[in-house]
Amino acid sequence: MGKEANEINTSTRVEYVPRVGELEGWCSGCRICETICSMYNEGISNPKISRIKIISWEPSIDVPIVCKQCVEPLCAKSCPVEAFKKNDNGILEVDQELCIGCGACVESCPFGAITVNPITGKMSKCNLCGGQPLCIEYCPADVIKLMTSKLRETEKAEEWAKVLQKQKEIAGKKAKEQCAGGE
Repeated sequence: MGKEANEINTSTRVEYVPRVGELEGWCSGCRICETICSMYNEGISNPKISRIKIISWEPSIDVPIVCKQCVEPLCAKSCPVEAFKKNDNGILEVDQELCIGCGACVESCPFGAITVNPITGKMSKCNLCGGQPLCIEYCPADVIKLMTSKLRETEKAEEWAKVLQKQKEIAGKKAKEQCAGGE
């Protein structure tokens, strides 16, 4: 592993960081991150087994969903077999041999970042690609970042609400302009 992997700590996580005020500074929904993630972690190109998911909230609003590497992860607390373990870099991972596929962690994750691998029936989550997340490297919009700041969850929720409202306003304005130009 490279130098960056040694710098990983419990507050390090992959984050979607759109550039408010720039139309091209948002997730484009290309799903390259899903492809890269499934290739790296599972050895095949299949977005259904990716550990990062792109969801579409409205037309033109695509958002990457990925594990926030919580300091006190509800997913791990809810696991009846204690399948969540921190690796040598402090990254919380799912031990596939212990996981029974019950889905308790999926239900408890407030971010929707735990996924079920439809091939194995086991749970999976972002493992930061061993410390060098490939989704960041290959994101053509450059909106997925490795964050190390320790922001409170309420501050993050407020920040997201503002970001999403701004994106809706931009998308609505653009749609009105396109409709007005077509009449």
